[in-house]
Amino acid sequence: ELKYEQIDLAQFTAEIIENLRYLDGFGSIHFTYQFQVPLVTSDRFLLKVVLGNLISNAIKFQRKAEGHSANVSIRTYASK
Repeated sequence: ELKYEQIDLAQFTAEIIENLRYLDGFGSIHFTYQFQVPLVTSDRFLLKVVLGNLISNAIKFQRKAEGHSANVSIRTYASK
């Protein structure tokens, strides 16, 4: 069952990134993120799975050179 709640995207994304510090290559990537809206209504667990996978893949599969950056953008759409 989905459990919808309001989520602060900036705080949520920062928490996910912080939890991925253990990955090799974390220190050589710079994260920036911006959101069209600061809050979304979503299932926290599912959003964490999706966003966590995207961010961890950005860390794992980066080119092995210093100074890489990862940009996280989320577009929101009105529900019908």
